[in-house]
Amino acid sequence: MMEEIRVGMVNDHRLVAEATELLLISEADIRVVAIEEDAEAAIETFRRECPDVVVMDIDLPGMNGIDATRRLRKVCPNTQIVVMTALTDPALISRAVEEGACGFVPKQRAGDELIRVVRAAAAGGSVELARETRRSVGRVRRTPDAARGPEHILTGRELEVFQGLADGLSTAELAAALFLSRRTVQGHVQSILDKLGVRSKLEAVLYGLRHGIVQLRAGSGRQARADRRDPA
Repeated sequence: MMEEIRVGMVNDHRLVAEATELLLISEADIRVVAIEEDAEAAIETFRRECPDVVVMDIDLPGMNGIDATRRLRKVCPNTQIVVMTALTDPALISRAVEEGACGFVPKQRAGDELIRVVRAAAAGGSVELARETRRSVGRVRRTPDAARGPEHILTGRELEVFQGLADGLSTAELAAALFLSRRTVQGHVQSILDKLGVRSKLEAVLYGLRHGIVQLRAGSGRQARADRRDPA
């Protein structure tokens, strides 16, 4: 039996909210449990029954979606929060991730992308940002001497794993590329999170991009997959 994903929404634009709800409930495994127009009401509603995933707008009346994400993570620590907004300021996206959002979907690219991200978030994983979004965020607050920081407490193997995360490789793909077990890769990932003081792989990658610890390499994830298919 397919496990149901309970989704809450916070969006003050009625037509957008209704269209998004229709999109989500067209999927057999997704149920929208509540839609709120402002953050305060959403926090009170979701406090009573925490959804699996909340689709959060940033530009809200009163409390904005970033502050709401921080508050909601305290009230419902097991709820995954996906930001969906027309705003594309990389600093805002970075702040949302730092406050606990696990993914970001531009309104211009909702549709199937939102469904994919909601399912990935419900599964408990960090959701990869769109490549152009990661590139923008990677430029935020980078300083010339930033690379002299936390990467020096990472081991050489951890830096290899970290770059693989930035390339968009999954745990299984990293294990195959580095000839390690999945458990070993998971251990390296947890060590990276602990050393950088971040809570998710997504937040770690954004941190690494901002501080020059990892790079956004064109087609690297696809190339690694191709190399494994054709080792010659």
